[in-house]
Parts: sequence; structure tokens; C-alpha cells
Amino acid sequence: MVASPLVRGDLFSIALCSALALACNDPAGPVAGRKVEPRVAPPPIGRAQIAPPLIDRSDTSRVVLRDPTSLASTQVDLYRQADGVVDILWIVDTTGSMENQRRSLAGNFDRFIQTLVRLNTRFQIGVTTGDMSSTGERGALRGRVKIIDNDTPDPREVFRENTTFPGSRKRWLQALRAMERSLTDRSLADAPGKPNYGFLRPGAALAVIAVTDGDDE
Repeated sequence: MVASPLVRGDLFSIALCSALALACNDPAGPVAGRKVEPRVAPPPIGRAQIAPPLIDRSDTSRVVLRDPTSLASTQVDLYRQADGVVDILWIVDTTGSMENQRRSLAGNFDRFIQTLVRLNTRFQIGVTTGDMSSTGERGALRGRVKIIDNDTPDPREVFRENTTFPGSRKRWLQALRAMERSLTDRSLADAPGKPNYGFLRPGAALAVIAVTDGDDE
């Protein structure tokens, strides 16, 4: 029995609907909201083989050790220093109890100068006192010749004059304060004619010598 064309079309429609129904009910399909992911089998991994390192066992050249050159048993190192440059500030006690010491100081000043000259020292020497009263030096260098240097005629006599004081000098002494003002107060040295002008030289060493028998007041 041969089916009619109409019957054949119906059978095809039924088969197509059945296929669509199966596709819609597939849990791995788009209705389930998941993507189909293929399974990838891992590649086979064989056992790793580590070959031993290659060592060159051929002979190397021999290293010859030699004794260092012998030195003399005595070695002399000679250092020659440049001539010294120094600025020396004397702070002298003006009280009567120091009168004998001031005389002794002036009497031995020649030895002090000779030592500086023997050492080829370019020196400058200034004298002030610890008197910080209104009538005192207050750190200013004193004397007609305020700076004694290598070219000063009769430096011992100049130093004696600069360290001689009348017996009526005040007894209020502050040597440390006078030293500070003498070295740092620019009003004492900022122009020619000022008492400390030119005393501190760039690059010169500084020495401060205080001659006193009392404490700062």
C-alpha cells in the first residue's frame, strides 16, 4: 500500500516535532543555562631523566707561589708639615692678687715668642681681660698695638704694656663671657679701626689662654 503525499508530509512533521521536543528537554542544552564543555584528557607524562654534569678532569697548570720581596728591618717615614698659622688670644686677670703672676708672664714672654719663631709659626697675639663691666674691655683687644705678630718691634715690651693694669681695676670678672664676645661679636671686628679687626684669620688655628686665679662671676 502506497501512502498519499499528504500522509507522507504528516509523518515528516511528526518526526520533526519529536526531534525538537527531545532537543528542548536536553539538560545540557540552552534551556538548562549551561554550555557544553568538551573533556580534554591530560597528556601522558613520562619520568624525567637528569644527566650527570660533565666534568673536565684534564690537568690544570700549576700555580707557583713566590716569597715577597724582602724589606729592610728598619723603615723611616718622613712627614714634613707646612708652617703653622695660629691666632692666640690671652685673657688676663686684672685683679691685684694676680699682679706678680702678670709680671712673671711678661718676663717669660720672650721664651714664648722664641718657641713660636723656632717652629716657623706665623702668629698673631691679642690680649683682653675678663672685665665685662661697663668700663672694662668687654672682649676688646687692648693696648696701643692690639695685635702682636712676627713683624712687631719689641714684642715683649708691647705684651708687658698690654698686661699691665692700674690697681683700681674692678673685680667683676667673666673670662668665658669675654672670650665669647671677643671671638664672635662682629661689632668689635667688622671694620678697620675696630679693636679686634684682622685678629681672626681664615684657615688659622685658634688658641685661647686664660690667666686667672678665680672662677667666673
